[in-house]
Amino acid sequence: AAPSATITATANETFSGDTRGGKLLIDVLPSGQSGGTGTTSSDRIAGLSLTGSELVINPDSKNLDFKVNGDTNTEIFKIDGQFEETTIGGGGLLIKDDTKQYFGNSGDAFVRWRDSNSELEANIHGNLDILVTDSGASGKGNVRVRADTKVEIEAGKDRDSKGDLLLTSFDDFQFRKLGYASTDTTVSPTTNGTTSVTLSRSLDQGETNALNDEALYFFDGDPTSDSSSGGLRDMGRYRFVTGVSGSGASTVLTLEEAVSELSNATHSAEFYLHISNKSPAVLVDGTRGRLEDKFFIIQNRMGFEGPVGLGLKFEAIEFHDGFEYKGTGTGQSDEAEESPVTYELFTEANKNNFTLEHSTKTAGTRTTKDIYEVRGRSSTASTVASKTAPDMIRFNVD
Repeated sequence: AAPSATITATANETFSGDTRGGKLLIDVLPSGQSGGTGTTSSDRIAGLSLTGSELVINPDSKNLDFKVNGDTNTEIFKIDGQFEETTIGGGGLLIKDDTKQYFGNSGDAFVRWRDSNSELEANIHGNLDILVTDSGASGKGNVRVRADTKVEIEAGKDRDSKGDLLLTSFDDFQFRKLGYASTDTTVSPTTNGTTSVTLSRSLDQGETNALNDEALYFFDGDPTSDSSSGGLRDMGRYRFVTGVSGSGASTVLTLEEAVSELSNATHSAEFYLHISNKSPAVLVDGTRGRLEDKFFIIQNRMGFEGPVGLGLKFEAIEFHDGFEYKGTGTGQSDEAEESPVTYELFTEANKNNFTLEHSTKTAGTRTTKDIYEVRGRSSTASTVASKTAPDMIRFNVD
């Protein structure tokens, strides 16, 4: 039945010693039902409770929404009773000057708009401060900005001489590369088109560490292929591992998504287990706490990603992607890139050589020449287990 058009308000006044209290209930009841002091939670469709200490809307936790409409925009503010979330639709949240919007139970994190007197620039009337700390952990805190596609940071839109992008750190700067790396040992998985995969062995310690760090993945495809379609460069084939049970040949992985590409069978031993990591690739470091020596470091974190090559590349190139503004390939969309000059200074995985290489590219085909190389005379192999040093320099110019 439709709700009754009558709203019954009941006011009670009670005495307890010298303390005087009161309570006001406003109930919305089903059609034809009258309210009063005997009205219970099951009788009410909606309600409001007002006492000397609090005002409660929907005191019986009914599945109700709270809405505020604007002049032209409905639901400009809404609290959804079912999903227990608050939304601001079509409008904005205005934070007045020098007013903080706090986060967390202790209010350690806040966003504040300051019209002046900011530590950023006092003479600029437009400053946004974001502070994250933790009073319970010696003032420490973290800020994370994540996006599926792209994050843009732009400075200098006023086009004056102060368009600076300032990144400041007490410790080192780390520029990290996100990607996948296979684990050190193979497995022979049994798949059946579900989210359960039976392995041929238990997880080793490194794989267990990755699982605990939410970084372990199962590859649903051919791990011997480097292709972008079905191979290791196909990002849609990596299945996140949410849990593991059993041991030995009865070890079972639980995946976030079901296996859909591998056949229902036991597969030959290959590198099906992979780890996702944000291994530091470039670091800017120096003596801690003192403005003395500074180092620009290109680093291979072998414990996360395995041995890889490192290098610096200096390159002039035209990308024929159909979007360039000028050049010989303007408007073209093909792989026929052009490079009149490229120099690459690099090391190679598990080797002791250090090489300077020159190359050109014509219609997508690259021609290379080693200009300079430092290397071992008898062998360039150098691994963690068997380290070697270079003992010769080779030049390849007239």
